[in-house]
Amino acid sequence: MISLAGRDILQSWGKFVFTGFGLGLLIGVTLTMAGVYRGMVDDARVLLDNSAADLWVVQK
Repeated sequence: MISLAGRDILQSWGKFVFTGFGLGLLIGVTLTMAGVYRGMVDDARVLLDNSAADLWVVQK
């Protein structure tokens, strides 16, 4: 006997593939955004660590 989930996938194969593709894009974009954010934070940290400034003046 085939499971209910297996029958549902076989009957609506197009929806299953489209949903899998959409989830893959969602995960890919999320990982890309996390990587860009982490890169920006690391660049800022390197800038602060390598500058020989005694005092930082920034806007509040």
